[in-house]
Amino acid sequence: MSDTLLYTVCSANNLAHAKTMLDSFRAHHADIDIFLVLVDEPGEHFVLPSLEGVTIITAKELRLPFFNNLVSKYTTIELNCAIKIFAAQFFLNEFPHTNFYYLDADILILDSIAEVNTFLLTNSIVITPHIISALPADNAMPFERDILRSGIYNAGFMGFKKDENVIKIFEWWASHMHQECYYNFAEGMGVDQIWLNLLPILFEGVYIWNDVTVNVAYWNMHERNLTLVGSKYFVNELPLKFVHISGFNPLKPDQISKHQNRYTLAEEPGWAHLLSYYTSLLMANGFEKYYVIPCFYAKKVKKSIGIMRLVNSILRPLRVKITDI
Repeated sequence: MSDTLLYTVCSANNLAHAKTMLDSFRAHHADIDIFLVLVDEPGEHFVLPSLEGVTIITAKELRLPFFNNLVSKYTTIELNCAIKIFAAQFFLNEFPHTNFYYLDADILILDSIAEVNTFLLTNSIVITPHIISALPADNAMPFERDILRSGIYNAGFMGFKKDENVIKIFEWWASHMHQECYYNFAEGMGVDQIWLNLLPILFEGVYIWNDVTVNVAYWNMHERNLTLVGSKYFVNELPLKFVHISGFNPLKPDQISKHQNRYTLAEEPGWAHLLSYYTSLLMANGFEKYYVIPCFYAKKVKKSIGIMRLVNSILRPLRVKITDI
């Protein structure tokens, strides 16, 4: 058994993404144990795919006594983000591994990231910033205020080790996930990710991985030139380790991400090739079958009309919504 464990968290609609990510990870890390935490319930509405070398556990199997309370208050994406931290605590408590990686389902691994274990020799947790240089002042998205609203660090990746410090970090982080893992940028709330802003201030042993070849995404395209040389991808002439393909829809292949309008694929041939390759992987892994599946735990939302719309717009900052009179 390996001393390192990787896990991801997703609902049924992201299973093609998860399989693609996990396949790419296993191609570069043959000796690491891999888990998928499914925030969904297999049954009549979908059947689990075959994931070679991956152990699947459902969110219910984490045995969280407050799980139903989380389900009652969070959207699907909010619930997935909250479960991420509770799953981290579960793996720390229940498994003998010493090092752990978390990766979002929409990441593609293109090289080994085993150097994370080197960082963990002298640190408790490894995180990556969204950007390490100023965004252009060109009135295009994303803006620096978008980074501030979403969080300085990206929660799509983290590495951590089993020690007393990380246990304290996750106890603190998890304490906010019961009530404060939701999106409301007017309130400064950006699910689990916004809390990472405080991590290097409140705790020791936080390593910030300022490497241009990791967590490459639409938010840092201004500082990271992605190119294809032969069959290998490079960033600023260095081998690309992993790319975070956030906001990309393979059914809209001409758009790099719905969250940015600074660059086009015509201007970025490296991205054009990578997204075409990524789309082929998603399709082969059942994207069209899975992306339409609603999460078993998805909240039923009624659209308010007339006076109800006005009342709910007033109550929205309080995170209160009236669905009937």
